[in-house]
This record gives sequence, C-alpha cells and structure tokens, in this order.
Amino acid sequence: MFGVRLPAKRFTLLLLEEEEDYVADFLASCTWPTAVPGNVQQARSIPGSLRLCSRSLFFDPDDVRIPIVRIPFLSIQQLEGVSKSSLSLATTQVIKMKANTADAPYVVQKGALTHWQFSLTYAAVDQFLVMAHEQLAASRLPYADRKEALQIGARQRASEAVFDNSRLVEFSEQIQYDAPAVQLTPLVQEGGRLVVTDQRLYFQPLHNVAGGNPVRSHPLAALAAVAHRHSSLRPVGLEMFFIEGGGGPQWGAPSAFFAFPNTVEANKAAQAILAQPCLGEALPGGKSASAAAGSILEAGGGWLAKVTGGWQAGHISNLDYLLYCNLAAGRSFNDLTQWPVFPWVLCDYTSQTLDLNSPASFRDLSKPIGALNPHRLEAYKFRFREMPRDEGADPPFLYGTHYSCPGYVMYWLVRAAPAHLLRLQNGRFDVADRMFYSIPASWESVTNNPADVKELIPEFFLSNGSFLVNSERLPLGLRQTGKSVDAVELPPWANSPQDFIAKHRAALESPFVSANLHHWLDLIFGYKQRGKAAEEADNVFHHLTYEGAVDVDNMVDKQQRAALESQINEFGQCPRQLFIEPHPPRLACPAPPDPTTLQPPAGTAPSSTAGTALSLPLLTTILAATASDKPPTAVSAEESELLRELDVLHLDPTPSLSHASSSSSGVLLEGEGVDHGAGGPGGEGEGARRLPDRLRNWSGRMGGSLSAMVDTLTKGEGSTSQGGMVSPRSLPSGTAPIAQSLKGLFQRQANPPTTLPSGGLLSSRRTSSELHTSTSGKTAFPQPGVAPATDLTQRLHSHSHATTSASAAGHSDPPLENPPDPQPAMDTEGLKAALQEMIAGGAMTPAAKLGSSTSPPAGSSEMRLWGADLKQRFKGSLREIATQQGAVTAVALAAPNGDPTAYFVGHNAALKIHSLSSGAQIRSGKLGSLPLTSLSLLHNQGENQGSHPVILAGSYDNQVYAYSVEFGRQLGRWQGHDDAVSCLHLTSSTTHLLTGSWDCSVKLWQLAEGRQPWSVKTSAQPQHELTDGESGIWAVAGPHTPGGLILGGTEDGMVLAWDVRSPALAWQARASTEYVGGLAVTPDGQQAIAATGDGHLTLLDLRKAAETVAEVSCGSALLCCQTDGQAVAAGTQAGQICLWRYHQASEQATLRGAAGAVASTAVEELVSKARSACNSLALAWLPDEGSTPSSLHIVAAHEDGSVMHGIAHA
Repeated sequence: MFGVRLPAKRFTLLLLEEEEDYVADFLASCTWPTAVPGNVQQARSIPGSLRLCSRSLFFDPDDVRIPIVRIPFLSIQQLEGVSKSSLSLATTQVIKMKANTADAPYVVQKGALTHWQFSLTYAAVDQFLVMAHEQLAASRLPYADRKEALQIGARQRASEAVFDNSRLVEFSEQIQYDAPAVQLTPLVQEGGRLVVTDQRLYFQPLHNVAGGNPVRSHPLAALAAVAHRHSSLRPVGLEMFFIEGGGGPQWGAPSAFFAFPNTVEANKAAQAILAQPCLGEALPGGKSASAAAGSILEAGGGWLAKVTGGWQAGHISNLDYLLYCNLAAGRSFNDLTQWPVFPWVLCDYTSQTLDLNSPASFRDLSKPIGALNPHRLEAYKFRFREMPRDEGADPPFLYGTHYSCPGYVMYWLVRAAPAHLLRLQNGRFDVADRMFYSIPASWESVTNNPADVKELIPEFFLSNGSFLVNSERLPLGLRQTGKSVDAVELPPWANSPQDFIAKHRAALESPFVSANLHHWLDLIFGYKQRGKAAEEADNVFHHLTYEGAVDVDNMVDKQQRAALESQINEFGQCPRQLFIEPHPPRLACPAPPDPTTLQPPAGTAPSSTAGTALSLPLLTTILAATASDKPPTAVSAEESELLRELDVLHLDPTPSLSHASSSSSGVLLEGEGVDHGAGGPGGEGEGARRLPDRLRNWSGRMGGSLSAMVDTLTKGEGSTSQGGMVSPRSLPSGTAPIAQSLKGLFQRQANPPTTLPSGGLLSSRRTSSELHTSTSGKTAFPQPGVAPATDLTQRLHSHSHATTSASAAGHSDPPLENPPDPQPAMDTEGLKAALQEMIAGGAMTPAAKLGSSTSPPAGSSEMRLWGADLKQRFKGSLREIATQQGAVTAVALAAPNGDPTAYFVGHNAALKIHSLSSGAQIRSGKLGSLPLTSLSLLHNQGENQGSHPVILAGSYDNQVYAYSVEFGRQLGRWQGHDDAVSCLHLTSSTTHLLTGSWDCSVKLWQLAEGRQPWSVKTSAQPQHELTDGESGIWAVAGPHTPGGLILGGTEDGMVLAWDVRSPALAWQARASTEYVGGLAVTPDGQQAIAATGDGHLTLLDLRKAAETVAEVSCGSALLCCQTDGQAVAAGTQAGQICLWRYHQASEQATLRGAAGAVASTAVEELVSKARSACNSLALAWLPDEGSTPSSLHIVAAHEDGSVMHGIAHA
C-alpha cells in the first residue's frame, strides 16, 4: 500500500525507463540552452548532478524550481569533450520532469537540435566519455542484443562492487555472506551487495542515489522472519520482515524484498541468515519465533491448512484470510507485479442504500470477472475455440488481459503514487476517460469492457480511503463530458471515502461473502486456477501468466527471452497455486461489522505505513489463536445451514472422496459426510466416509477433537455431536511457547487476537441429501441480481442482530468436557532400561518376516542386488490386485507358509489380506469404525513361526488394534495416544512397537508375552513417551542394531532422534521445510533415508547428527519410503514409485556442498504413471518356491482405493 510519501530528494530511480540501469553520477554545472524553457532565473551556469544511465543522461539541478532534464541516447547527435573538464552534446529531444518537485506529466521538447554544455566539478571528462560512449553504443543495438549488453554491464558492475567494511556497525562483526543482490520496491530494482554478518544484515546499493547513509542495515536480533519468494516467476527471491529493536541503525521500512541471480544464491543467503545464533533475539521467542514466523508466511509446516480451518470456524475474518492467502502465495507489497489481489464483492453501486442482507447486492464469487457477463463470455469462448491447436502454437486462452498487473494496481492507486503511474505510462497520465474516476463506472467497465477483467486490491478494504482523494491536486485531465478527473466518484450509498471503505469492509465480512468466498479462492489460488478445471470454470488466462509455464533461464533465443521477460513483468502473474483440491466452505457465519465502527475518527491523518507492514501484524491473529489455552468457540449447525443456503452453487463443494492432496506448494484437507452404503454403518458394505484422504497429511490439519468431528460425520444426516457443534482441538502444548512469544510481538490494534483451531480444516457436515437441488434441477437460491426470498432476508437480519447481541453481551466459550490429564514426570531410568531391552539381541528376523518395515542386514545372505534392468523386469509384472471404496493408507508384506501375501488397511476401516501368488482374497475384517492409518506385522515365534503374523493397525480413533488372521478375529485394542495414531514401526527384535501421533509424541510399547498392551486388563501404559516434538509425528523408524536410534519425522520437516545412552532427545535436524512423509533406517543402523514433502529423498548420517550425505529430487511430494539396504523405493503424490540406489551415493560420499547436497546417482521411476497418490509402499525379497527369498515384491497402496503389485525375479 502507498501511504503518505515522506520528503525525499527529487531524483529517484522511478524516473528511469523500464529496464534502464543507473551507471554513475558526477557533480557538474550546466549551461542551459536559451531555446529550452525552464531556466527560471536565467542563470548562466546551473549547479547540479549529471547522472549517467544505460539509456539516457539526466541533469538534476540543485534548484528544485528548474526541471530535471532527461536526454535519451537515441536522440543524441553529438557527444564530445571540449576541455579536460567540459563536454558538449547536441540532441533532438529533451524531456523535462519534476519542476518544483511536482508529480506531473513530463514535458517533451523534440525536433530542433539543442546544444548543451556541462562542466564536471571533479571528474575528468575522458573518464565520463568512455562510460557514456559504451552506453550510447549499446542503446543503438537491436532490442534483444541491447538488453543482453546492458545486463552484462549491470552484472559486471555488481560483481566489481566491494562492500565497504568501514560501514560495519561493530568492529567485531564477522562477515558470513557477501554477494550481489537486487532490492525490489514497486517498479524499482536497485542492485547492490547483500552482506550478512554474525550480528546484522547489510545492503550496500551500487549507487547512493537517495543520499544519506550509503548502507542500509538492520540487526539480526530484530529480523522477525525470512520468507522465500518468486521474482518474475522464478524462485530467486527472499523477503525479510523487520521489527524495531536490537540496537544500532534500523532499516527504516517494515520489510525488504531481494532477488538473487539464481535459486542457489537465494538459498545460500537464507541459510546464512538462519544460521546466526542472534537471529530473532529481540523477539520474545528468540530464534525459534523467527523461524516460526517465516514458516507461517511461506505456508510451511501445515500453517496453510491451520489458517484455513480457523477461517472455516469463523475465528479468522475474510479480510485476514484473503491477506494470508496472498502472502502464502508469494504476493508482496514490495513488488508491483505481485501485488495482493482481492475480489470485487458487490455488484450494487447505484442504490441509495446498501443492503448487506440481500444477495442481490453481491457479485457472484463462483465466476471469474470475465465470466460475469454471459454475452461477453460467449465472445471470449468463440475466440478460444478458434485459436490454433497446432504443435508449437501457444495454448489457447479466454482472457488476453489479467486480473492483476502493475498497470491495474496503479490504475487504482494513481492518486496515492502518481510517480509510479508516470513511470508506467512513459511520463504521462492515461487518457482521462480511462483513468479511475468513478467506482460505479469501474464496475461497469469490468463487467462489460472486453479488455477489462481486473479485480480489486487490499486498499479497498483496509485503508482509510485516502487513495480515493486527489489531495495533491494532480492534473488528471478532462473527460469527454468536460468534467475534470479529481476525487473518485463514490456510489450513492457512500457519503465519504471513509464511509465507502467501512461499508465495503462490512460487505466483505457479510454472510453472503462468507458463504461463497471459497469459490473465488478456487479460481485465484486453487484447483480452478489451471488445467481442465480452469477451462470448465471459464478461468483460462495467457499461459505466460502461470508459474512454471516457461523456463526463461534456459531459453537460447535472445529475442524471445527478452520479449517473454517483458511480458511476464508487465501483463500480470497468477499467484502461486495453494490448493489443488476444492476449497472447503466456511462453517461459521459471524455477523458483518457495523460500518460506523470501522471508520477512522474525524481528522485522522492518512497512514504512512506501507502495506507490507500488514504482514507481521497478521500473525497476531494466527499465533494468538493457535497458542490460546482458551477453549475454542464452537460452530453451530444453524450458522452452517445458513451459509449453505447462501452458497450460489448450492452444491457440495467437495463432491468426491479425494480432497486432500499434498504438494510442496500447499496442502488441502477436507472432510464431508456421505450416505451410507448398503451395509449400513459399521457393516462390511458400508460406503466410504468422505473423510480426509491424505492420511499422511493429517497432523495439525484436521479439525479435532478429531474423534468428535468424525463421530458427527459418521452418524449420518441430521445428527450432531456436542450439541450440534463441531469443536476444534487445542494446539499441542509443544508449540505453545513459540506462538505465545510471537503473539505479544505482533499485536494489531484493529484486529484483536481470536481463537483458531490448530487442527486445520473442519467438516461442513453437509450430507448428500442436504445438497440435492430441487426437482426441476435448479437450486432454489436467488442468484445475484434477483430479489431474495423474504424468509431468507429476515433470517439474515435476525442472524446479524443475534450475533451482534451475543457479542455485546460477552459470549463465553463452552468449557472442555474432558480436559486432558497431566502427563506423569519423565522416568529417564525406565526409558534407558526399556531401550536397552529393546535393542538386545540385534539379530535380524528371517527373510520370510520381511514386510513389517524391517530389512535384512547389509552383507547377509538375504541381501539382493537391484539389477540395472530392474525397471523393465518390474514394469512387465505390474498389476492391480485389489480395489476398494476409499483410499488405501498402509500396506505390508510377508510370506506365511512360503506364500507371498499383502496386508492392507484404509479409509473404510477394513483390513484385507490377499495372496500375491493366486490373487485371491484370504480374509477381510473390520477394525473399528473410523479410518485406519498405519500397519505393522508382528511375526509369531516358536511352533507358530511361519504362520500369518498378528496385525497391528493404527486408527483415527486414537487406538491401536491387534488382529489375528489365524483366529479370524480382533484380539484387542488399546488407546495409543490422545489424538489419531499416524504411524507404527515394529523394531527388528519384535519386542517393542513404536507409535507416532498427531499429538506430537512417540511412544514405546513392550510386546513381550503377557505384557501386550491389547491384552492387559487395566489401561495400557507405554514404557516411555517421547514428547520433544513441536508438531505432529508423521513417520517413525527404529534401530536394527544395538546402540541404534529411534527416529521421528514431523509435520514441520524435522527429524528427531532419541539415543539409548541418553533418554532425552539426542538431536534434531531439519530435513525439509515441508513434512517428513517417510523414514527408513538402513540395515547397518548408520544411516537413514527421509522422504519429504518437497519431493526429496535425503540420506542422513545418524552418527553425525543427521548430516546430509546425499539427496535426490523425485519431482513430486513424497508420502512414503522403504529400503532393503541397497536402494530405497518411494511413493509420490503424483502416484509414481521412484527408485534411488542410494547405496552407490553413500559409497561415493557425495557430501553437501554450498549449493546443497546432490547425489551422484539419479532417481529412476519404477512406475511413472498412476491414477492417484501412492500412500504407502512395502517391499521385500520373498520366496517363489521353497524357503529361499528369490524375488523382489513391491506392493503400493493408492489414494483411489487400488492396490498394485509388481515382482522382479532375481
């Protein structure tokens, strides 16, 4: 946002042309030609500065009454030295600007040759002429060559620049990072050196254009967050957010955005900053608080879905949620090409009174702006159909313009930042009739003009309206009606800019917008942004506006590359896609705020804070809510029903089971109730519940008290839980200290902290029957522009009054029915003894027992080499062995009685067992009524050795189930955790079971005869509980050898390790900024493989606190992994099964370099195409005939309910 502009020097980089660089400046005096008006004092010699740029010369007089003169190189006819200190030039064009410091259209004088003479005060003319002639020659080259030459020159100047160490604030500071970077501010790119010391961040611009201190700096102690960003659709940016404090000079702005030459440099800079011990010391939570803030602003660690859940429950306002989605998608107030985008929410700009209780007042948020007018849309579609589809042709598009680009942002903000529009428009304001002069006229344009599909910007909802007022009396021109363009004309229902902003904000928070905002989010940030869904939604823009559409860095054609870079920066960029499945609807329906309470007091001065300052205050809402010890407010069924009726589509927004897929850019989870199958609740034929389907992505993302929520879903239509309310669970206590510390830091006056469910997305509890349309096939809901039914309008009025009254009366949240019991103190000696017992023996089980997450030791007779032709052998045998309704979430392998067998569980709470040799189903059975998440096989000993193992399965209901195949029944169950059991791992000795959960803990259970937790008469107790994590546990792995480690992989990308020699946490290491979806320890116990949400397999050295040995990218988010000691197989979100022969990489000891560890062996795709995500894998060498393992079996469990089997014979 542009606020009041502070006094500054007259010359700024905004006066340069697009893609023009600042080269050097010289003190000089000018002999002004008499034929050029502007020398107001008729002075013979005018002192000032001669500024050399890559496309022009500027003379900046010290007398501000005299205009700055720009002389383009293309118009210079003569440039030569007159003496050692003087030079002359002749030009056919002169551009005058900023006379009396005014932001007014530039005055261009061209035609007649004018002669200028400059005398340099200190520098030699020869030095100046060499530099000037280089730029003059480059300016006359063809566009692509000129651009390349200028870029080479800019890079050379940047590389030659040296940081001035005398500018360090403290003599004792040690430089940790020093490299070229470009600071981005709206329409300005300023090159310089970015330096990180052990105490401060520095940026030294190549040229001190603004005067004052030539180096900007800020203490790392007051650096609140570092977030990765894109620049020109390339992942090469970092945005840093500052607070005041830490001592010494301050940055002077709330944030700074830097672009680097490539992704590697951006990562190096981020790593250098994050590695400094003093980072964030001025924050109450210290360095951890700074890391948490950065994760929130990047939507990492599950924060996106947590915030979505808070918005669903009504704890986060529509405005805050939109702002957060923009920040999470990389939009920035520092980059005009990525300015945050907000929707038009109203369609009534002509009435005398605005009725926020009438749906007819609102825009249809389920359609993009370009599709609101059906006649205009048909014209777009006709052009779309006629576009060529030939090979090599650009993909067809509906809209040639975009909803957000620099020109559109400045269209709205011309009165607040006229210099920026002058920069965009080559020194001119636009034609008066195309200027922003009327809000009703702008709405008319975006719904009728074929070339206008722009959305709004945040300033329409959160400013004081000063951008609507021409307070500087800018000469914006006369319209054809003869009326001058001055202050913006408001709708009749607004009596002032402040009143308009207040009512507009109230409209944004209205029940109608709350009921439909998720449709707009699908279009801008979600699954309708691209692909077939975008085409079906009439939401297709030019392909260059989408992230990843082209690889500019690798383009050979200079002309094409230059054109593409210009188009990307000028014509709009789609935000990063956050959601790849339908966005869930809002469930709570808070009443819109009273507009009178939103208006600033009379006489309030315009805010001088840039919009980027909103980024950190926004964290108040999120952090305060997630860290709150106060029970969260429940969501009433009545509010959810009202929102359902207001939904313009009046349809189930998530009609399919598959709703929660993960990607490195964001994860969306959603649960919905569905009708039961023929078998009825709990029966074998029961239909799959519409529950979260990415069971590896639950932690911190599902609404919970999860059991209570799922209980509501599975009771069927019309039933409720907890008095018709869905109550989110509280945040795990481990995360509270950081969030609580940050909460006090980013307090926002206008938006007090509210309660947010840490669990993430909530269920809408809309059943299929509730979502049916009328018998005519049309919904009964009144569409925008049609008067609403009387009873609905009355209900809206009633709801608004009731909610407001409840707030005024001081609503208190309901108490928790069953507060958790305090945990017992840690028994360190007990843990030590348990771990020693667990790893005793160390002998591996026979190969026939493989499949329960164990592998044969390296060098054993069971070890098999993975041949180079494995892919071909495996591919030919791949087949589907089973399918079911609902996702399959876990799978395991064994060979009871020598028969290779697959065991799997899934959403339908059923265990199924299939023979891999005959393909027949051996047995199936129900384990509870809620989805099962994980699976381990406990092999029998003694006389029953070789028979079917006992099956252990984790569930959503916090239980672990034990099932006997031989007896065909459930042996028992026990409560494993306080939240869903997310993962299981049976140790190699089979004497202990590890369980992990969303409650951030790992538990160790003894399985010795007579002490199995499912058989004890009293409540089962673990031998120990490991609670050092700060986020949900997604994967666990145990030791294969004495002295090994217990590992846990977390939602926020950490790997935790507990050592038998020290019952406390041995170490923790970050494997990724995304989740850890799978962990596997190598048979020798010295290394582990982590499969992470950013698509990487990483080989970690357990002897060196998880030092990275090697890593490889699989190209898609990873959900699981398994290893046999020679290679690792991993399942991806895209459905591939990837093979990495990490053993070769380990032997070659490919270590992490400055650019990050990269294994010398590439990943292979055993399965390159699949119908859905691969949730779980099992691999084992199993016997074909006899008892000797001779074939590699791999079984994969998929999201669509299929189970695939492949075999490669040795």
